[in-house]
Amino acid sequence: MRKRRRILWGKVFLYLTSILLIIGIFYTYFRTGFLKIHSYEFIGVERQYRELLQDKFVVFSKQKIYKILPGNRIIGFNYKNMKNEILSVLPNASNISIQPKSLHTLKVEVTYYAPLFKLDDAHAITKDGLIYEEINDISKLPLLSFATTTKLTPEILASISGLVSKVSATIFEVKSISIDEFKDIHLIGDNFGRSEVIFSATSDTKKVWSNLVSAIDTDPLKSNLENNKDSLEYLDVRFGNKVFFKFTNGVKTDIMPAYASTTTQAISR
Repeated sequence: MRKRRRILWGKVFLYLTSILLIIGIFYTYFRTGFLKIHSYEFIGVERQYRELLQDKFVVFSKQKIYKILPGNRIIGFNYKNMKNEILSVLPNASNISIQPKSLHTLKVEVTYYAPLFKLDDAHAITKDGLIYEEINDISKLPLLSFATTTKLTPEILASISGLVSKVSATIFEVKSISIDEFKDIHLIGDNFGRSEVIFSATSDTKKVWSNLVSAIDTDPLKSNLENNKDSLEYLDVRFGNKVFFKFTNGVKTDIMPAYASTTTQAISR
């Protein structure tokens, strides 16, 4: 009999303790400032955007979650609205992490996409082919345009990027890139859109560059580039180990309009 009574009082004590614990948790969460958010720590966010985001986060903290839960607690904060606000202010964010750092501080860490080429003044493309809105200055990046039938794979973008840097450092600065419906890629300089290096998307870019290097170091192309570089129209590397090139030489006069003469040759390596 005494044993049953002890078991009964033990269960009653356990139930009361559990109820008091639950009440204590609810009271601490809803009625005290023990878990209340007081500050935000931003990592990877420029100063000009921090105050804007923080002011908006304060607004979110005053809104109820599911019409019941407070939005200003370190556990159960308004994550969805905060993330959407970050994306609206920083559309070039690739990853957003919002986590408690302490009982009263949320850590907000943002990383960004790395633009490979620009598509216009506001949009860029990454090395993985992801198109996004870029808020930073991308005016110095090459402009990429492509046919609607073109599928931009990471492999194609990597091959283009590799040749762009080499051509820019050796022959002329590449300002724009065009991929046509035949999968021919045009690396275009700033000489009124004339200077081009043309190769195929299906080509081995290592061989393309090897052929180009050999060609630009061999006369007559070598001499033409040294003496008449601004008149270069194209270097065509689409046909095996041959490099076709063309120069246009304009002669200006005060009496008669200039007539252009062209020279098209091929160097076989």
